[in-house]
Amino acid sequence: MRHSIIFLWSCLFLNLLIIPRFCFSKDENVMKVLDNINSDSIISFIGDLYGESQIYVDNLAYFIKSRYKLSDGNIKAAEYLRQKLLSYGLETYFQNYSLTGTNIYAFQTGTDDPDKKYYMSAHYDDMPKVGDAPGADDNASGCAIVLEAARIISQWKSKYTIIYGFFDEEEQGYVGEKYFAFNSGILTEGILGVIEIDMVGWDSNNDNVLLVRPTDHDGAIKLKNKIIELADTYDFEVKPIIKNIGCTDTLLNMYPIIGFNEDSEDFNPYYHTEEDKLSKINRNYLFNNAKLEIALLASIVELETTNFVNNNQNWFNDTSCLNIYPNPASSKIELGLLNSEKYGEVKIYSIEGYNVLVTDYKDKIDVNSLTSGLYFIKIGKRIGKFIKI
Repeated sequence: MRHSIIFLWSCLFLNLLIIPRFCFSKDENVMKVLDNINSDSIISFIGDLYGESQIYVDNLAYFIKSRYKLSDGNIKAAEYLRQKLLSYGLETYFQNYSLTGTNIYAFQTGTDDPDKKYYMSAHYDDMPKVGDAPGADDNASGCAIVLEAARIISQWKSKYTIIYGFFDEEEQGYVGEKYFAFNSGILTEGILGVIEIDMVGWDSNNDNVLLVRPTDHDGAIKLKNKIIELADTYDFEVKPIIKNIGCTDTLLNMYPIIGFNEDSEDFNPYYHTEEDKLSKINRNYLFNNAKLEIALLASIVELETTNFVNNNQNWFNDTSCLNIYPNPASSKIELGLLNSEKYGEVKIYSIEGYNVLVTDYKDKIDVNSLTSGLYFIKIGKRIGKFIKI
């Protein structure tokens, strides 16, 4: 659901701020994160969530045709999101708050101040109620950016705890998000800020306008100021425009939320229809939105350089000592090991050098959750590579 359409034009006193220019230095860690944001990865997540691509849930193939709250696709989407977060080595949970509603969230525990938390979230349910509901822009676009942030930033250590969240039943009035906010106990204590992404893929006139909506909360104001800093420091094509209108649900305004939406004056005409498809997404606009939003998260959680997995590590250059079959593989792989080697931890790395999966040794290792591409696998001193299809 588009946050702003409920009352944007009925509000006569919007405080509109076009971001000014200042001078700040670039953060080396943020630059590394930006370098590793992959547009193909983001598009792949959207394709999975709206049914263009086949996904695997419980080792069964499935095409998601709708994520409406009562649909089977909604359930499959929740499991898909859970599997993705788990594949990044994150502690991941379902929050089943009703017969029809399920939230998904994952922890990345901070090293220095773990009781203080930043959230990045998106709703994953969609509309229309009847027929196919692809929801590519609303809101597979937001979900894809949260997944991409988790894929990259989970490979770093951060000062503060990060929680990646996906909320259900937003289309019925923020049902999942409000349940999480007011019924999650310690999870909602120590919140420093919430980055909320909803509909960031439509830009028909290519003006690159992105709405930024902070609540009237000190934490949200700090996030707004950080966006001003980032917009001035890094080469983002998007043009953030801050509108101090907060969240359309007044109960949520008590939290330090900053929302991101595409321009309400260039509204997606396929909103809540069967035509909200990937083909309608402005990919360059989406990618540049992702860079700003992920850079915001990377900058506020204070990443530590030492945990970054550099893709120039020497062992990536020697992958001849471990046989993997089948190769290419679609669902499971087996490793050619001696019996004495069949123990310990198996780590799988992406081509960018990120540790995307950690598991104990098994005769057959499930790689369903990985997107298509080249991967490196390491167990003990043995290294190999395989292609996921």
